Amino acid sequence: AFQKVCSGCPLLEDVNLSHCLKITDHDLKVMAQCCTRIRKLNVRDTRQVSDGGLVEVAKNCPSLEWLNTSRSEMPFKITDVGLLSVAENCPLLRHLEVQGCDCVTDVGLTWLGRGCR
Repeated sequence: AFQKVCSGCPLLEDVNLSHCLKITDHDLKVMAQCCTRIRKLNVRDTRQVSDGGLVEVAKNCPSLEWLNTSRSEMPFKITDVGLLSVAENCPLLRHLEVQGCDCVTDVGLTWLGRGCR
């Protein structure tokens, strides 16, 4: 069902998937490949989203300006690897929330500072 929504909405720009516990990295990949114009993405507390999904979004959605990957005791991790992909592919990023992403370090934030202007 999620894939059908994504393929039917290629002009989608603002996506809020916060607290959608069944959304996976694969779902984000499908969404990013179908909806390449996404500018705002909220994946706060999505239990099954990790760096893999974030990398796919970054590779396919270069217009990304706003991103929330915040966590509250979720098992899958967002790390510096995901942030590196965002830094390399999303130069328009202006807003980032990473509260609770314990695997994000100063290194990842430095990459973002250099890549996103």
